Amino acid sequence: MTGSDIGSIIGLGVDLIFFTIFYRWFKTINRSADEIKKAPYRKLDDSLVKELSEGKSSCLAYACVEGEVMPVREVLHSRHAEGKTGVMQHIIITEHKSKRLQGIWTDVKNTIQDKIQTVPFTIKRWLGKEAKTEILVTEPTTANFLLDDLTITHDVFEPVEGGNMLSRGMDHLFGDVSKGYHETEKMLLTNTLLLGIGEIAYLDNKLQLQPPKNGQMYILTKLSRGEVIKKLENKSFWVKFFMLSAGAIGTALLIHIIYKQIKIFKAKRIREDFINSVRELRRQTEDQREESDNDISSSCVVCLSNPREIVLLDCGHICLCAECVTILPEPLKCPVCRQDVDRYLTTYNP
Repeated sequence: MTGSDIGSIIGLGVDLIFFTIFYRWFKTINRSADEIKKAPYRKLDDSLVKELSEGKSSCLAYACVEGEVMPVREVLHSRHAEGKTGVMQHIIITEHKSKRLQGIWTDVKNTIQDKIQTVPFTIKRWLGKEAKTEILVTEPTTANFLLDDLTITHDVFEPVEGGNMLSRGMDHLFGDVSKGYHETEKMLLTNTLLLGIGEIAYLDNKLQLQPPKNGQMYILTKLSRGEVIKKLENKSFWVKFFMLSAGAIGTALLIHIIYKQIKIFKAKRIREDFINSVRELRRQTEDQREESDNDISSSCVVCLSNPREIVLLDCGHICLCAECVTILPEPLKCPVCRQDVDRYLTTYNP
């Protein structure tokens, strides 16, 4: 087996892994979209509390609720936007630098801080009505879409002061120059209208929205249910595209491997037929060359036992038997002059 054959097999294996990953991802996204379509929409009112507190089951496995975000007790205050309060705060501080890598200056980013802080919060009914029924949101940081939906309350890049000539010279000498710091603050603000999709349970005399136990997608987002489904379907389209691309590449590799194996099998059959024909010719003329059997000058230069019966082209040397010419490594070279052998023919010297 040649190096190219091993490379093709390894490539096929890697492609199969990617195809499997994309296929499972595609199935997961489609299943999530179907489950969200089927999830019932429940209003946050006394009827929901009564259903779960007095019914056979104290939870709904998968359902949708919608309302305004309200803190349970304390709130988080924006570090930069006065008067902005929320229940989740995501702060990212990134240092921008220029570094000399192998003689080339390259812009790099170094994350100094990436912190998410939350306080307990609930979702209450909205549309300006007095909110009596509320649902406590648990594990919000594990929910899908929420971090992408946070409101930006601060986004500023602060360049680093130039400093004195000595410090700047040392920075350039060591190839590490700081350009500035970029700070971003995002928050889930109070009174934000939020869609929640997950398991609704009635525990400790409270409604709770929590991640589903059966592996379904837990969602908190400012999008509507239709927008969530459309976003998942768009994502599913591209995952399907990459899955089919991986499948096409794998099919092409498999066809290539099979084609090469068929060629090798046919070449082997041709060599076997060639050797058998030469052996038959040798057997028919065996009696005529008994007297010269011990003449080493007429023997194959490789095995020194069989007669020379193959002419190598284009050099024209007759120095090999049929068995040896088929077992020598490729590309075949003449043992006498070391020229490349384009082809060979049967000859016989009695």
